[in-house]
Amino acid sequence: MKTIKLFIEQFSLIKRLLPYIQKHKTKYFAALLLSLALTVVSISKPLILKLIIDEAVQAKSESTLIAYSALFVLMLCIGVFGGYKQLVLMSEFGIDMINSVKRDLFDHILKLGLRFFNKHQVGWIMSRIESDTEELKNFCSRLTIHLLMDILSFVGVFCIMFYYDQQIAGMIACVCAALFFMVLFFINYMKKIYNKARSAYATLSGFIAEYVCAIEIIQMYDQKEKLKQLLSQVTKDRYDIELHSQKLENGFWGLFRFFTESLLIIIILWVGIPQLMAKTMSLGKLIMFLEFSVQMTRPLFAVSENFNNIQRALVSLTRVCGLLDEKPDVDTGEKLEQAFHSTIEFKGVDFFYNEDKKVLKNVNFSINKGEKIALVGPSGGGKSTIASLLCRFYDPTIGDVLVDGKKLSDIHVSSWRAQLGLVLQDVFLFGGTILDNLRVLDDSFEVSKVVDAAKNLGADSFISNLPNGYETELKEKGKNLSQGEKQLLSFSRAMTFNPEILVLDEATASIDPHTEYLIQKGLDTLLEGRTALIIAHRLSTIKNVDKILFVENGEIIEQGSHIELIAQKGRYFDMLNLQLQQSA
Repeated sequence: MKTIKLFIEQFSLIKRLLPYIQKHKTKYFAALLLSLALTVVSISKPLILKLIIDEAVQAKSESTLIAYSALFVLMLCIGVFGGYKQLVLMSEFGIDMINSVKRDLFDHILKLGLRFFNKHQVGWIMSRIESDTEELKNFCSRLTIHLLMDILSFVGVFCIMFYYDQQIAGMIACVCAALFFMVLFFINYMKKIYNKARSAYATLSGFIAEYVCAIEIIQMYDQKEKLKQLLSQVTKDRYDIELHSQKLENGFWGLFRFFTESLLIIIILWVGIPQLMAKTMSLGKLIMFLEFSVQMTRPLFAVSENFNNIQRALVSLTRVCGLLDEKPDVDTGEKLEQAFHSTIEFKGVDFFYNEDKKVLKNVNFSINKGEKIALVGPSGGGKSTIASLLCRFYDPTIGDVLVDGKKLSDIHVSSWRAQLGLVLQDVFLFGGTILDNLRVLDDSFEVSKVVDAAKNLGADSFISNLPNGYETELKEKGKNLSQGEKQLLSFSRAMTFNPEILVLDEATASIDPHTEYLIQKGLDTLLEGRTALIIAHRLSTIKNVDKILFVENGEIIEQGSHIELIAQKGRYFDMLNLQLQQSA
């Protein structure tokens, strides 16, 4: 029962590939039709061999021998050239189909929320997009058609054998049925091991990706030997799992092949030789049965030869489907444009990243259009989480974020984010030109608008001095720029889109005073008339905002203007004095 359930589950998974096969059906069905023809050719060869022995050799007819021999050679040639064309068609189909899968996977991942990316390593995601889809390519382009050929060949050969001798066919059918269920049981047992093997591969990929990104730290603190020890342990875990699976696999299939071939040959000889001696079976017929016994066992041998690939493909398919089944944290909302007219309100907002850790507790505040609100307080207090809720990277666990009285969750995500500009402390610049980064690959933006935004923030001066100006190619993560230059580009990128609301998450915390002065000078002009939510550690940079919220342990414990909070002599007053003492 468990084996049948497993078969149904795997069949349901394979059904999810049908839309991709449908998308590229021309090449797939051409290869399929060619497979049917090749199956007929394969089945016909033992029949022709029987005719050569029984009608040509025994009758001593040279012309008949030549005719049947020529037909046999023709079938061999069709098999060779047809097989080549089939492989070409399947390869083309596999490449086209798997590219469609990768595009859909990537498109789906782009829609997932930050919770997903915080939960999974880059290596984990990459192993599904790249490694798992490549496993599926082999499965869909080659294994499915070959297995279909083998199944059709099995059915065709069995029908012919049953036509010529029901006793031999019945005995072989019983043996094959028992062997089939034995194979299903072994596949079910090995699936758990291959799941562990794929997980070990993902762990290894994630390990390498993480520490390659941290190579400067590793070299600085001379931890290369320690890292090699850690890598040895990770690779040993994968080695142990892979070795265990190979021992089981090779041992099982070696014994399986030996007993299967032996049993079928014994059955045919046991029944056929007495008939041959009694002259109720011809020599050609006996040889035909022996040839067909090989063809009947080929589907089971094909599973044995490709078992590793089949299991890996099914595990990869499970993982790919699991990724496609991941639900976005944030629903898209209604398909409508929603402009921000008057007020954004956080109303009784609680938020959990996971069930045992409450990050925000009953947060209540409002931002009027054109106001500048600053969030300050100790690290880990929940300031960045509030900014993430405003950008709708997450939805509140309890409570609501309201825009002009309407729930933010009811507004279409793209419509809302089009009104926002976001600048983070950690700047990410992707491969491409400076121009590509400033307009985020959107070619519809006029270059003049991009340049104007850069000039207003003082970024144009250093960009113009680069070898190719705005067409300068950036290295990975902008490594050919200083931290201050990258931050200037980040501000310019936000302002290129002329946002209604600007979110600055400690955007000037890691830059030098001169760059901060340039940015502050530009922002004084650019923030005029805009709504802004500013997270800052340097309290000296937010004296002129309309309201300051002091956030600690997920709660807003103080709020007011700079002067009002100083007069209260509370937590804001203490933090300001501490910073002034450190500056002195």
